[in-house]
Amino acid sequence: AAAEAAGILLLSLRFIPEYGAARGFYYSVFHSISSFCNAGFDVFGLGNSLVSYAYDPLVTITIMSLITVGGLGFFVVVELYRKTLLGHKYHLKLHTKIVLITSGVLVLAGFLFFLAFEWNNPRTLGAEGLSTGDKVLGAMFQSVTPRTAGYATIPQGDLMPASKIATTALMFIGASPSGTGGGIKTTTAVMLLFLVATIVTGKKDTVVMKRRMSKDVMMRAITIATIAFVFVGFITMLLCIVEQSHLAASDLLFETVSAFATV
Repeated sequence: AAAEAAGILLLSLRFIPEYGAARGFYYSVFHSISSFCNAGFDVFGLGNSLVSYAYDPLVTITIMSLITVGGLGFFVVVELYRKTLLGHKYHLKLHTKIVLITSGVLVLAGFLFFLAFEWNNPRTLGAEGLSTGDKVLGAMFQSVTPRTAGYATIPQGDLMPASKIATTALMFIGASPSGTGGGIKTTTAVMLLFLVATIVTGKKDTVVMKRRMSKDVMMRAITIATIAFVFVGFITMLLCIVEQSHLAASDLLFETVSAFATV
């Protein structure tokens, strides 16, 4: 509620002068809730999501913040609130640590990737007239929105092939448990990563931050990821058969994962 209230207030500052008080407040309320809930709907009627506000820091940063808070999960938000109140007396639980670290790494990695691969793309970040700050803002938003809000400040069809694959990967992983996003969840991805590391190193137990993971936890992670891979692969294959003469397989995979992860 606090995050949404802050988002409503900030977005109102941007929308009210342009649309008038009542309509501006309506837009701010709608987009704040849509962002926090990782819904990704907009009601501007322009058909291009938030491309018109791509380089407006107030709008994009506010929406990115709401997406992130909603995607972290209510358990993590409560934990952070308690940590803020109690300081060093309160110790974050393992789940919260995993979610925060994984989310931070994914956002940073995605940001650097999109900044590098889209920097000179004339249809996205390489468009004429964009400053370095505009490119940084665009790359950051592209890194945040696939998990799993679905807003766009860059035309998704104009992304480089590598960027489409990266976006697909971020969408597939999605948000965190008890959050408002979709995907297989960040914790599942981390469990699989540590399981692979355990097998490669020949160790018996999977250890995450000095905590041994139970076999039940690992089996659930494997099951979720396997079902997701099989389902997405099967649907993508069907779409390729139906649309093989119209769309590229990479684009069909993008659309499938976008639907699967509720992006």
